[in-house]
Amino acid sequence: YKKIASIRDAQDVIDIEDELTDRYGDIPKPVSNLVTIAYIKAMAKELGFSSLTEKKGHVMFQLAEGSKLNIEIISMLAAKYRRQLLFNAGSAPYLMYKIADGGRDQLLNNIKIVLQDIKSFEQK
Repeated sequence: YKKIASIRDAQDVIDIEDELTDRYGDIPKPVSNLVTIAYIKAMAKELGFSSLTEKKGHVMFQLAEGSKLNIEIISMLAAKYRRQLLFNAGSAPYLMYKIADGGRDQLLNNIKIVLQDIKSFEQK
């Protein structure tokens, strides 16, 4: 558990998954989910989000106090995700991601993809 909690990047995920597979064989879905959640938490923190919360068919990406998202990144996200992603620029800015119908099975992967998109847009 300590190794999983120490995940910081995609290479850490690969290393831990390889180690788990070598020691125990196929990785059970709950363990795989735990690894994915640890990666999501690390990536969210790196990108300036203080929390990710699921609520009423949406996932809220709350920006940490003092963190900002570049308007160009918001524009690129809006273009890619259209009506599935909303940005609120109020006193506590956040992104709201709408969970697609039947999207519960892919929710963790979809959250990871949104964060990876934000990271790649920052690098452009």
